[in-house]
Amino acid sequence: EDAFARLARMCDGLRNARQVLTVRMPPTLAMRWFLPLLPSLRKVMPEVDVRVTSHGARTPHFDDSDVDAAIMYGRGDWPNMECIRLMPERLTPVCSPEIAKSLSTPADLKDVRLLQCNPVQAWSSWLDAAGVGWIAAHHGQTFDTLELALSAVSRNQGVALGDVNLLKESLDDGILIAPFDCVLDRGVSYFLIYPPQRGQLPKVLALREWLVAATASALFACTPAQGGK
Repeated sequence: EDAFARLARMCDGLRNARQVLTVRMPPTLAMRWFLPLLPSLRKVMPEVDVRVTSHGARTPHFDDSDVDAAIMYGRGDWPNMECIRLMPERLTPVCSPEIAKSLSTPADLKDVRLLQCNPVQAWSSWLDAAGVGWIAAHHGQTFDTLELALSAVSRNQGVALGDVNLLKESLDDGILIAPFDCVLDRGVSYFLIYPPQRGQLPKVLALREWLVAATASALFACTPAQGGK
């Protein structure tokens, strides 16, 4: 039985009563990745009221909460949780089409503002991988969220490191440009997590099957590299 057949069977079991499914995830993931996929989820789970909450915490909190599941960023080592790996983080510089005109090689980044967000050491790692580790990684503006950095990118204020999986829609539409081939894989990923007891709920099982199928079909076709333009 394939993933879509299992998902259809699970969704059949949800049609008898209106249910609420609450999912928590980081703000940029919710806005840039989950929101474009949400209509697909509504189609396969029409009897479920899907509620999305955003939170940037690195530690899951399910006690005294109505959250059924969360999508979090890390290495999948949260204790006492079911952790299902969805997609790897793949970082590369992204910028506006206007700024992209001035970027022929990674060395050109020396002349633009590098927009930082946590973890700030990611820029140093990417510059090293691209062979331009001599560029000062901290000569730009620092933000507390990636979404703020991306807003600055859209206003031609600099170049940010973005995850090509999260930004696929903006890259496909040409709103953002990834000017270089070098993509950094730091060994961290996005995971669907939930307490084991919640994994018995049909709505959580259906979400799991849908997410696994959706990420398998929607992953950005980009292989991590250690150099290139």
